[in-house]
Amino acid sequence: MKHIALNPNMSTQGKAEPRMRPAPSPRRGEGWGEGVTIYREFGPPLPPPSPRWGEGVPPCRSDSSCSPTRSASKLVALLICSLALTCAASLAHAQGDAARGERYFVDCASCHSLTAGENGVGPSLAGVIGRKAGTLDDYRYSPALKRSNIVWSPQTLETFIADPQKAVPANRMPYAGLTNAGERGDLIAYLQKMSK
Repeated sequence: MKHIALNPNMSTQGKAEPRMRPAPSPRRGEGWGEGVTIYREFGPPLPPPSPRWGEGVPPCRSDSSCSPTRSASKLVALLICSLALTCAASLAHAQGDAARGERYFVDCASCHSLTAGENGVGPSLAGVIGRKAGTLDDYRYSPALKRSNIVWSPQTLETFIADPQKAVPANRMPYAGLTNAGERGDLIAYLQKMSK
């Protein structure tokens, strides 16, 4: 004979298979030779149901601090502040720091030069901002980059530097991309400074 102990306060809906725990030793005269006693436990109890409107809510104070209008105005003010902070942070990120960008360009300098007419493994990046991709006469570009019709701007450089193969599939640049957005902003600020 098998005994199953269930907690009546626990729901089994949507739960995984119950966990087994060892059965207690039977007392003398109970369960001897009658098989194994199994107890099941159906996991942690479910959270209590959410209160109905008005239940469990503390009463408002007399100064109307919890009136719907006042709560909504606080929420709107909070949303406006968070939006302003987000915009300010993204603007600072978009501008970048050219001094830090110069340090990041050291990695790029193994293939690219900032001197006009000096190509390495990659083309010269002198005056890259505003130039159409794949147009230097003294460098052999991939057909994919020539067909891309990209004009290099801070936005197009941001996309390309993040993941060159995603931006222009089948290009010849053997670079996985710069994943950190702040570092990309700094590098682009340095390229803008050097393009002037």
